[in-house]
Amino acid sequence: MGGVGVTFFLSTEMSFSLWAFVVILAIIEMIGKNFQYPIHEHFKDHQVGAYIAYAAVIVWVARRHLARAFRSIWRGPTRADGQDQLSERSAAIGFVLCFVVAGVWLALAGLPPHGAVVVTLIIFMLALALVLAGAAQLRIVYGRGATLTDDHAGKLLPERTYNSSADFANLLQQSPEKIRTERSRHASRVATGAAVVLALCFLRYRFLAWPLHPIGFIVAHTYPMQIFWLSIMIGWLCKTLVMRLGGVPVYRKLCPAFLGMIVGTTFSSIFWTLVKIASYSGGEEGKRILFLPS
Repeated sequence: MGGVGVTFFLSTEMSFSLWAFVVILAIIEMIGKNFQYPIHEHFKDHQVGAYIAYAAVIVWVARRHLARAFRSIWRGPTRADGQDQLSERSAAIGFVLCFVVAGVWLALAGLPPHGAVVVTLIIFMLALALVLAGAAQLRIVYGRGATLTDDHAGKLLPERTYNSSADFANLLQQSPEKIRTERSRHASRVATGAAVVLALCFLRYRFLAWPLHPIGFIVAHTYPMQIFWLSIMIGWLCKTLVMRLGGVPVYRKLCPAFLGMIVGTTFSSIFWTLVKIASYSGGEEGKRILFLPS
């Protein structure tokens, strides 16, 4: 119910796009399997292209602000910027240092220089919170053991990483023609994903009534969306009916009820976590609690 409650407070455009793209891509995948065409194998490449294209769109939309920021970095902070805030030049220096450290670290781990640059760019583009999340994950995993803590992170992901690395190593042993063919194939899929996002962005800014947000396509094949799409659809349906039948006054009256769903789910998760901690302390075998979907 927590997912339904959170969705009730999202814009209907965003919530509709989140679940609609999951359904649309599932239908496309079903059609592909019907014709024995493995379209599902292309989605990862499409997602990479989608991320790159959307990052480019964000940079384009923010180009005036970025130009002002670059001018400030080059000329240095002024008195109008305020003395109690971190200057843009200091922030830029910190960013460059972090980028260089991450790139050198990856290069020392065995990546070629251009590969280290590309991976570092992707990391900064996708998840700047990896430092905090990674530290917390490593502390928990090394404290209790990877396989006991999280089968997905402790077993499944390492297996996938190893298999992907082995496949890539095998590919490098193939003939140059084979390597070029595979490279062009992946590049075309990445370009397709980028083209879809750029088209969605154009349609969204060109037509006010266009219902699909490009974020829906970008996150459609992520694990959270595979879990929460039905809850998001129910929340979207609830808000749409309320706004069309009752308008803003009814929406405001129902907000506490949907907020209660979020709070109730949170307290339920905390309660059963404490119960599990108590039972584990009493000698019961430790097993994880599944709260999703919610």
